[in-house]
Amino acid sequence: MTTASTIPLDPQMAAAIAELTEAIRKSYPETTFVVDAEENQEAVFVTAIVDVDDPDEVVDCFIDRVLTLQIEEGLPLHIIPIRTAARRERLRATLQVEGRRDKQPRSAVG
Repeated sequence: MTTASTIPLDPQMAAAIAELTEAIRKSYPETTFVVDAEENQEAVFVTAIVDVDDPDEVVDCFIDRVLTLQIEEGLPLHIIPIRTAARRERLRATLQVEGRRDKQPRSAVG
């Protein structure tokens, strides 16, 4: 699912978004996207919601191309990968369990 901005995007920006979202979907087909554009189109933000532990690994799918679009073509386009709500909750639960284990007193060896 892709949630598009209600603000119309110019054709170059729309094409760039389509290209980058497709690049992400090749590796992470279940990704959903939210496009948020400012009214004056100073910047467009695409949030990629991905079911992964480390959203930074998603960056490898698009970083070279997005930098080219930003630097050489002057497109103010930003991709922000985040975890799904379910993944965040699982991670939070895991960290809480690990935190409890760390707080348990250790038995004295003697």
